[in-house]
Amino acid sequence: MSEHQPPEASEAAPQADPVELKPAPIQIWPMIFGGGGLLFAAGLIWFIIAMLKDDGTLVTVTGRVTMQGQPVENGFIMVASAQGGQSALSAFDADGKFDLATEGAQGVRVGTYKVVVRAFTRAMPPQSTVRSIYTEATTTPLTMKVEKAGVNHFEFDLEAP
Repeated sequence: MSEHQPPEASEAAPQADPVELKPAPIQIWPMIFGGGGLLFAAGLIWFIIAMLKDDGTLVTVTGRVTMQGQPVENGFIMVASAQGGQSALSAFDADGKFDLATEGAQGVRVGTYKVVVRAFTRAMPPQSTVRSIYTEATTTPLTMKVEKAGVNHFEFDLEAP
């Protein structure tokens, strides 16, 4: 039987040459035009959607309501979100002008709204001065689309009752 003996001190194990480590250069172009192109496109799409999405800020919405060219007064306008969000409200001034507010804060969130108009005589008991079709969100034909950019000014001329 042969017996295994440790190597003699004179028989040293071979040593490897030292390796110099250098950082690999970063190559951006293959990431953009190669496999990273998909990542770049996804990031761009996310950015565009984020810019178009409603961020909850209120934008100024003004306008005027008339009936056969004459201002509607002694009433109010209410807009109900078609998406089920918050409503906004404003009383009319003597010229039928309005400036909508949401929960007491000036402005309206971006979106599409059904427009409800209610106005009354000053006599007691008050009588409606607008057609009933305009007084409920479920029946009104009036709508407004509030946008983030641009002027949100709306003019409505109602048919007389």
